[in-house]
Parts: sequence; C-alpha cells; structure tokens
Amino acid sequence: MFCNDSLQLLIEDERGNPLKLGREHRLFSPHQRRVLLARDRTCRAPGCGLPGGWCEAHHVTPWSRGGPSDVDQGILLCSFHHHEVHEGRLSIEASPPGSDGHAPWRVVSPIPGWIR
Repeated sequence: MFCNDSLQLLIEDERGNPLKLGREHRLFSPHQRRVLLARDRTCRAPGCGLPGGWCEAHHVTPWSRGGPSDVDQGILLCSFHHHEVHEGRLSIEASPPGSDGHAPWRVVSPIPGWIR
C-alpha cells in the first residue's frame, strides 16, 4: 500500500469535519468553507463586508509555495480583494493578539489608503 498509494493527513474537528487536509487537495472542502464562514463571516478586507457566502477561500501561504489547505491557513476574501492580494496591492498578515477576537489574519495595504 505504501508504494502505490498516497497518504494524506486528515485532522477533523469534534463533529468529524475536516480541518487539515495536508497538501494533496488544493481547494478548501465544503466543510472547511463552512468553518471559515463561521469564523470570518464576511470578506476580511477592512470596510468590505461582502457576505462570506459570496467570498473565496484564500491560502495565506500560496499553494504554489507549499501552503496547506487548512482552516487556520485560510481567509475569506471577495473576488475583488482576492485579486488585489494576488496582484500584491494588498497582503495578509497575522492579526495582533486581541485585535478582533475571531480571525487569525487581517488584510493590510502596503500603500496607505489603498484598501477600498
């Protein structure tokens, strides 16, 4: 089995929903998206507020650079802000301790006043 198959680490929450799927799956699963929706609620870009159900799950560390499809390494962004991150006009950084209490990541702009 070890020679012909691939192994994948799967970590689940107390209800059996997958939280960590390792590197075999690039896209976030429906269960992971529900966890991101419960945590983030809306697009995480400051002032956006687009409902999380309309957002995309973004890898904080890009998949192409080894980023896992794990809930603790994801953030919900609307299509506009997701593209702004990929274009380098916005970036994702760790939230300061105690900042808003529920999200480990925040969207910031290297250009003052760029977030809209």
